[in-house]
Amino acid sequence: MSSSVQVFYVIVTLFVAAYLTFRSRTKDRFVTFMTSFWIMANSILSSDIFVIRLSMLPFDLQPRRILFLSFLFYLVLLFFKTTATQYAKEKMSIIKYEFVLYLYILASIIVAYMHIRAVVSGKDFVLMNVPVLSFIIIYLVLKRTTDFEMLRVLVKSYLILCTVSSVIGIIQFTVIPGFLRMGEARVAFGGFSRAEGVFYEEYTQSYFLIVGVILVLFFVRHMLLRRALLGLYGLGVLFTFHRMSWIALFVLVLLYFVLVRRGMSKIMVMGAAAGVLLLCVVVLFSSQIQGFKSSSLYEQRFTDETMKVRMNIYKMIFRNIHRNWLIGFGTRDSDMYYYGMLEARAGRAFATGERGGIHNGFLEVMFFKGVIVVALYILFFIFVLDYFHILAKTKHIVFYIAIFEVLKFVMANLTNAFTLGTSLGFLLAMVLGISTAINIKGIYTENAFLDRIAV
Repeated sequence: MSSSVQVFYVIVTLFVAAYLTFRSRTKDRFVTFMTSFWIMANSILSSDIFVIRLSMLPFDLQPRRILFLSFLFYLVLLFFKTTATQYAKEKMSIIKYEFVLYLYILASIIVAYMHIRAVVSGKDFVLMNVPVLSFIIIYLVLKRTTDFEMLRVLVKSYLILCTVSSVIGIIQFTVIPGFLRMGEARVAFGGFSRAEGVFYEEYTQSYFLIVGVILVLFFVRHMLLRRALLGLYGLGVLFTFHRMSWIALFVLVLLYFVLVRRGMSKIMVMGAAAGVLLLCVVVLFSSQIQGFKSSSLYEQRFTDETMKVRMNIYKMIFRNIHRNWLIGFGTRDSDMYYYGMLEARAGRAFATGERGGIHNGFLEVMFFKGVIVVALYILFFIFVLDYFHILAKTKHIVFYIAIFEVLKFVMANLTNAFTLGTSLGFLLAMVLGISTAINIKGIYTENAFLDRIAV
C-alpha cells in the first residue's frame, strides 16, 4: 500500500470516526472519537510515515505513544474530577483480576530491568514499557467512560473495519495479490498469497475478523445483513490460511451456540449430519482425496515442518528453564536463546533473532521472564474468565463477548506470541474495559439493550 493510499485511508477513517462520534449522544466524545479512530486505523498508523519527529522531544511521537499520552492525561483529569463519594458510588474498586494484572506488569518490568539495566538507558527502558502500560491506561479509561452511546459507535466502527479489511483480503487472495497490501505477501499454497486486508500480517487480520464475527452474532439483527457479514468475515478468515485462527473461529462459534443460543440439540443434529456427509465424501471421492494429498495446498499448509520446529523449541524451553527459572533469560540477545535455538534445530536466523521466535506467548513469557511472571500471567486470564463467566450466568449474555475475546487471545498465543502491548493486546484491553463498564454502570439493564445497539 503506497504512502498516499495510507494517508487517504487514515483521513477517511478520521472523518468516519468524527461523524459517528458527533452524531451520537455519548457523554465522552473525546474517548469515543479516539477509540473509534484507533479501531479503524490502528494497523495503518503503525507505518513510519505517521511518526512525528520533533527535535525538542527526546523521543519520537509514534501514534501509539500519542494514544498513551492523551489517554494518560485524560485519566489524570478524570481522577481529579471524581470525588471520593462519586468513586465509591461508581463501584470503581479494584477487581481481583485487575490486582493480578498489576502484579504481572510490575513483576515483568522489574525482571526486564534486571536483565537489561546495564545496556539500556533509563529513557529507552521507559519507552520499552510504554506498550504494556498503554494496555492498563486504555483499559482504565474505557472502564471509566464507556456509556451506551459510546458502545454503539465502537461496534459500528469495528464492523466497518472488518468489512473493509475482509473485502481487501478477498481481493488479495483471489484477484490481485498486491492489492493495498501492507506487509509481505506470504504464500498460502501454489501461486496464491495469504490475505492480510489492511493489516501487516495474515494472523492479525484473522484474529480481528474473529471478533467481528462475534459482534455480528450478538448485535446484528437484520437477517440478510447478518448472513452477509458472517459470510464475508468467514471468507476473510479462511483466506488468511492461518490454521490456529481457523480453529479459534470454529471453537468460538461453537461455544456461542452452546452457551448463548443454547442450541445443543441443533448442534448435535448438525454434527451428525456433517459426520454422515463426511463419510459419504470419503467413500465416493476417495480418488480425488488422494489427489488432494499430493497437491500444493495439502503439502504447504497441512504437512509442512513448522510444527515440528516449534515442538523442538518448546522441548528446548522445558529442558533449560530450570537453569534460571526465577527470572528467565531476558531477551533474544541472551546466549541461552541463541544456543537453545540451535539446539532445537530452528536455524541460525531464529538463533540470532532475525526471524521467527518461540511461537507461544506463555512459553515466551516463561523463558524470558521466569516461572513466577508466567504464573501471574496465566492467573490473570483465569480470574478474568471467572469474573465474566459469573456475570454472563447471572446478569446478561453480553458478558460472553469478553469471555470469547479472552479465549481467542489465549488460543492465539498457543502458536504465536502476542503480548499485551501489541494491537491484539490493545483490543483485549478495550473489550475488557468496555465489558467491565457495562457491568459497573448497569448499561446492560437498558431496555432492549442488544437490539438498540444492533446495526
